[in-house]
Amino acid sequence: LLTAPMLVRQIASPAKINLHLDILNRRADGFHDLDTIFLAIDLADRLSISAPSQDPRPGEEPLVASFEVTGPHGAGVPTTAENLIWRAFQLFEEETGRRLPSLKVHLHKNIPHGAGLGGGSSNAAAALHLANKISGIRLGIGELEVLAARLGSDCAFFIRGGAARGTGRGEVLTPLPVPELPLLLVVPDFSISTAHAYGSLRPDHLGRRTDCDRVLTWMQQGGTPPPLYNSFEDALHGDHPTLADIRRFLTNNGALTARLSGSGSATFAIFPDLTTRDAAHEGLPGQWKGIACQTLPPVSLSIHRTRQTLPAGYTPEKLARLLHEWMAPHQDTPEDTLRGVEDVLARGEKDEEGAFLLLATRANRVVGILAMMPTGMSGYVPANLLLYLAVDPRCRGQGIGGTLVEEALDHVRGDVKLHLEKGNPARSLYKRLGFRAKYEDFRLIRGTPQIRED
Repeated sequence: LLTAPMLVRQIASPAKINLHLDILNRRADGFHDLDTIFLAIDLADRLSISAPSQDPRPGEEPLVASFEVTGPHGAGVPTTAENLIWRAFQLFEEETGRRLPSLKVHLHKNIPHGAGLGGGSSNAAAALHLANKISGIRLGIGELEVLAARLGSDCAFFIRGGAARGTGRGEVLTPLPVPELPLLLVVPDFSISTAHAYGSLRPDHLGRRTDCDRVLTWMQQGGTPPPLYNSFEDALHGDHPTLADIRRFLTNNGALTARLSGSGSATFAIFPDLTTRDAAHEGLPGQWKGIACQTLPPVSLSIHRTRQTLPAGYTPEKLARLLHEWMAPHQDTPEDTLRGVEDVLARGEKDEEGAFLLLATRANRVVGILAMMPTGMSGYVPANLLLYLAVDPRCRGQGIGGTLVEEALDHVRGDVKLHLEKGNPARSLYKRLGFRAKYEDFRLIRGTPQIRED
């Protein structure tokens, strides 16, 4: 049986690049007006929280009971109230009047800090999403963006992710379609603080350099990118000549363009194809760290209870085939998987509570599938069976599986039982979510429930 001994939630926290960055002028309030295009990429941290329950914490219990940071870039990340994650939880409480549970926080840090990739801002936005989910208040996306903008100029972008043009301080956002770009990040052996980068700006570094209309046209039509600029490059060149060396290496090795991201120190390069990118990656000098990545369109979730509501181009047969491919190694035959999908839809068409397919789609392509159905067994404690869960292997590690599970649990009542076969990669997902699992294989054969323990 799947039982949740405590509230556990996790979320992916992606990095970003600035496709271009024109710093226009310094404002009276000390900030700068800018014009930039943000792109989320598939390099991501993972933020997890756990609590004894979803109820507001009583008495004087601390908001953050513990704060652990792990991962290749976890060293030096503050675990006190100065961390943007902590500040995001505090801001959510202050603005909503809703007291959160006492939280144990775990951040697995994959995004280099001081690299212009927005890791801290992304973490803050992820914390707001988690607070919104566990509080039960469910603020809208626009309301979360307003809160995020109070935490930092880049934070608002990460509430939606994908692609957006940012003006003002960067918090005035216009969503854009996400181009599919093969990218290579190159991170030197030093970081650059945002304060240092802005302090290096002189009046001749400010002003509009990028033709944003040409950039927007290229994002829709593809081809060779137009000239892209970053106002910090000239400002930082004297202190960090290595940045110019990195750009020169990348353009000499097939990159269509290479530019500093944000205030640096990371440089991103756009390549015409994966082969050229990977060759450049392998040829990087040893003192530079390379990270192969790509742009990350946002994921949307949808519930389907009948065949008629399935996305265009997706039939039960196609979904079953994807499930069978993505769950390998597996025990079910393709025919078993199809019968399971058809049974869920048949029950959904009869309006049986707890029978639905939950699909995660990205750029009109299904990248995750969860099948839930009522057990219908007399005297059987769990009311629902999580029959299938699978994520496109190309999208694993991006939090899609956990998001599907959490969304599904919001649409069922009672306990949940798991159909999970030996070797299914979802085992590790459930372990991370804090479930205790008795792994059983549940099948409906000619309408007769049968249970076999692994």
